[in-house]
Amino acid sequence: MRTPPLGVRLDEQETLTEIATYPPPPRREIFTDPGARIVWPAILTLPVAAQHQILVELRSRLACLEGTSTYETRVRHAITSLREVAELLEHSPSVEQYRLARANNARRGWPPDGNVRRWLGGSWNDCLREARLDSVAGGDVIVSQNGPAFSADEVIAAVRDCARDLGDIPTLSAYYAWARRPDVKARTSRRPSSQSPFDRNFGSYYKAIVAAGLVDGSATLPAQRSSLVRLASYHVSHEQIFEALREVAGAFGRSPRVRDYNEYREKLIRESSAAGQPRSLPSHSKIQKEFSVWDAALKAADLQPLGGRATRSYEGDRGRKGPMLPDEYVFSILREAYEELGNPFTVAAYKQWRITQRERDRAHKVFRRLPDYDVIYSRFGTWGEGVRRALAAEPAADAAEPTAATAADSARLACTRTRGLD
Repeated sequence: MRTPPLGVRLDEQETLTEIATYPPPPRREIFTDPGARIVWPAILTLPVAAQHQILVELRSRLACLEGTSTYETRVRHAITSLREVAELLEHSPSVEQYRLARANNARRGWPPDGNVRRWLGGSWNDCLREARLDSVAGGDVIVSQNGPAFSADEVIAAVRDCARDLGDIPTLSAYYAWARRPDVKARTSRRPSSQSPFDRNFGSYYKAIVAAGLVDGSATLPAQRSSLVRLASYHVSHEQIFEALREVAGAFGRSPRVRDYNEYREKLIRESSAAGQPRSLPSHSKIQKEFSVWDAALKAADLQPLGGRATRSYEGDRGRKGPMLPDEYVFSILREAYEELGNPFTVAAYKQWRITQRERDRAHKVFRRLPDYDVIYSRFGTWGEGVRRALAAEPAADAAEPTAATAADSARLACTRTRGLD
């Protein structure tokens, strides 16, 4: 008896008996159905791209769009995806091979491997058996969705891989964009996708790239957390949150900031775990979910608010105090460029010097901000005025002229806190 293709929904008027009695196609014909024999020549006259688009739409329709229920649709979609990948590879795919094929064929609409395991149940080999495919080595291992906390070595390896792929010292935003790339996500190694692992292992992202050897400096490595520890109950009452905030406030002698709270909580987990009596506090994400604003949680716990954003009791000026780069630092960069370029000191010459100097800094592992033309124009009104004030502020002739090393050291100190590297 002939069976319909996988995923095809039978018309309500058709039965399995009728399908079994389908006559074979006439001699030298491909299809039994007269309508199909009429449509097929028209499809062949279309451009190849249009034929491919029709194929994609038919695959999608036959795979899952005509399911009779949500559960049936998902199961059918998972089985169809596994069989299509197996057809592409000419053998049963492993988890890594499935991920790579899915990343390279995004338009096919294959679900993530985690969804496949959840919809079909069991291990990867159980899913393959559901799709009538052969088992693969290691496919009977149940894959955990939540692994252990990222170690310092894993964080350093991820940062170095990012720098090697980008050919540059990555900022935090550049690292995020790299970590979300499909080809990077398809790799088997683990890598952080948020800032928490950097703060937990090194204190900040900047200290992480220092520890990775991408930037000169020093970074203190705190003790690593050995395991995931959380509160025994998923429900956390407001009183538990208030007690935790008061405990941390007592340890610091003041209302804690978010970083203070996280550092105290990590230290508590490490020390209590080492003592054999693990203990934890509500996480920052849990507190934020309950109160949305940190100062609101502090006020509810009868603690002094810090005056953060959206706190009504805060009466000071909001926002950054003054420019990010001091005028004297901008002047020192302009003087450094002028000493190297001389006259005519034009905007075009400065822009080219800025590009060249950034490459030199990277080669010497120096990370500093070189103001662009827009900064100079917006602060001093014109390019000429900015240059005039920079040269007028130059030290006296009898004073020692700053060397390139001195300028680089002062620039690095002035730009320790840069956007994305706090």
